[in-house]
Amino acid sequence: SEALFTRALSVAEKSSGPEHPIVAQIAHDQARALMSRGRIAAALLLLQRALAIRTLVFGAEHFDTALTELELAKALRASGKPVESRTHAATAVNALAILRAYPESHADALGLLAELDRAKGDRALAERELRAAIEIVEGLRPESGGGERARAELVARHASLYAGLAGLLASNGDVA
Repeated sequence: SEALFTRALSVAEKSSGPEHPIVAQIAHDQARALMSRGRIAAALLLLQRALAIRTLVFGAEHFDTALTELELAKALRASGKPVESRTHAATAVNALAILRAYPESHADALGLLAELDRAKGDRALAERELRAAIEIVEGLRPESGGGERARAELVARHASLYAGLAGLLASNGDVA
C-alpha cells in the first residue's frame, strides 16, 4: 500500500499542484497508514506537510486542518515529544470545539490532552479534560442509531476515556 500512496501523491502533485487539498488528503492518509505500522518518523513528515497545506488552503479553523492537527499530535506523542504533541492536540480541541464537527474526534483530542497532562502531573486538568470528553461521547449515545449494539459500539470505541477517568480517580483515592 505504501507504493500506491507514493504513486498517488506523485500523480496528485503533478496534476493538481503541490499545495492542492487532495495532496494534503493523500499525505494525511499515508501518514495514518505509516503510523499503524510504527513508522512514526515518516508519518511525521507527511503530517507536517498535510497540515501546512490545509492551513494555507483552509485556515486553522477548518475540520480537515483540525483532524490533521490531531493526527500530528498523536504522532508527536508516539515519537516522545509531549510538549509539541500537547500544542497540536490543544489546537485541534479548540478548532473542533468551535466547529462542532466530528464530535468523536473532539473527544479523542480531549483524551489525548488528558493523557499528556496527567503524564506531566496536572491531574486536575486531566480530569476536567476526561470529563469533557466523556460528556461528548455520552451526548452522542442517544443520537447513535441502530439500537443497543450501535450505542455499545460507540462507548467501546471510547472505552479508554472511561478507563482513564476511573484510573485517575482511583489513583486520587476518589473511587471506592
